[in-house]
Amino acid sequence: MRLGLIQRRSVCLKRGVVLAAVLVLVVATLGGALALNNGAKNETTGVTSPYVSQFSLPTPDSVPMAITADSNGSVWFAAANITTLVRFTPSTGRFAQFKIPTKANSSNIWGMGEDKAGRVWFTSSDDDSVWSFDPTAQTFRQYPVPTPSAYPMRLAIDGAGKVWFTEFYSGKIGVVNPSTSEVGEYQPPTGNSGPREIQVGADGVVWFVEGSSNKISKFDPTSGTFVEYSPSPLILSPTGLALDGSGGVWFAEHGGSLIGRFLPANGNVVKYATSSVKKYASTLPYWLAIDTSGRVWFNEHTGNKISVFDPRSETMVEYPLPSGRVGGIVNAVYFALAPDGRVWFTEMTENKIGVVDTAKMIPFSLAASPTSLSLKPGGSAKLAVSVSGSSRPD
Repeated sequence: MRLGLIQRRSVCLKRGVVLAAVLVLVVATLGGALALNNGAKNETTGVTSPYVSQFSLPTPDSVPMAITADSNGSVWFAAANITTLVRFTPSTGRFAQFKIPTKANSSNIWGMGEDKAGRVWFTSSDDDSVWSFDPTAQTFRQYPVPTPSAYPMRLAIDGAGKVWFTEFYSGKIGVVNPSTSEVGEYQPPTGNSGPREIQVGADGVVWFVEGSSNKISKFDPTSGTFVEYSPSPLILSPTGLALDGSGGVWFAEHGGSLIGRFLPANGNVVKYATSSVKKYASTLPYWLAIDTSGRVWFNEHTGNKISVFDPRSETMVEYPLPSGRVGGIVNAVYFALAPDGRVWFTEMTENKIGVVDTAKMIPFSLAASPTSLSLKPGGSAKLAVSVSGSSRPD
């Protein structure tokens, strides 16, 4: 087992803004072979790991993009290059393909999710639409976005079944009401702000990031009002966003190698750094998702990892992915948490999907002393890190 321990120091940047100390653990197995089941044959490729498995897609050059895991254990994802919705059944290793009835030859499909009725929803940027698919009837339904060239991107489904989405090019957010088939749009105060991720809180308030204007914003559907936050120092090109249920808004700072938590009530921002990579200036954290234990999962695009941060222990675990053909990475730009705890992801340039098996325990633990540091810019301090447990491969 290879252990990568990265020491981080806590630096007070400005009142209410802290770069926090965090232990980063990189787990990967050296040696041995990993059998990868694609439903038809076994193959061995890339970095071997007891935590990560891959599955090759049935159609070449599919370009898998958005992905979600449904309540029945199936994994759905978009094959953007062939405008096809694909279902993967982990228990059998089988794929089923459903051709999207769009006029577009290919389409960037950034967002996907399942509603309470079991329908799969997804955005389609090249035909400016939001689509739904009924797995029982095996029928699609298209909801065109009113604004031309809007580029619908990410989506989130609220408690009433309405589907909220961002429009990257138009700078708007939109909503589909399945009960009436109406599609509405709302313009935030800042124009051309490049909205990216969108989430809906338990109170029905819609949160989203404005990647081009470096803001975190919310929209109240009841009052029709926006509030835009500009944290200081700025969050450089925020992309991912997740709500922790305790008033915190987690974000992925795509312009760097950071994730963080923003507290709108008092403006506090705490950022946490990933480990570094040799080939790229930053790891480019993309999207976020919070599991039932409160841990924050995210993908590192150029870092080529699926990672998880535990706010309670302030420990980050990074799962390295196999090497890819393009720039040495697999371009795992999308991921989804499954009900069983596993983390599924697509590999855009490898024509595969993959999974991190979170049920396999990491056979060691870390501890640091002191548990917190506060330094002035340019200052230094010592941090003792201890490792306990076994380092034997599974």
